[in-house]
Amino acid sequence: MNPPPPTATTQSNLPDHASDELIRNLRIHPLTRGPSAGGPVWGILPDEVTGAIIAQGRPIVPRLIDELSHSNWAESVYIVYCLRELKAKNARPNVLELQRQLESGDRFANEQKNYTLDVLIRTYLRESFDW
Repeated sequence: MNPPPPTATTQSNLPDHASDELIRNLRIHPLTRGPSAGGPVWGILPDEVTGAIIAQGRPIVPRLIDELSHSNWAESVYIVYCLRELKAKNARPNVLELQRQLESGDRFANEQKNYTLDVLIRTYLRESFDW
């Protein structure tokens, strides 16, 4: 029998230092431009940093959710990307809140950005219904 999926309040099973290091790497990871279908949206591709986070599986999801509440724009792009790759349906309320903050201008108002995060959020929300 599989254990229940983590929730927003579930603690990670990773040692604190290991998850802290992964999150720190994500926080300082520069946003790189991947292929795009056009417009001001960058494709996000798996790389060493996101791959290390995704490789942790569901135990890292609570840390990603916690980080999403105060992450900068580029880090938020990678967090939503990782949550989508991990099919972390339990992060849906947090992603909805991020969407609200992004649309209202409550977050990222002073950061350089494009529509990459908007598209990732919409894709995550649409796909999460099927997980």
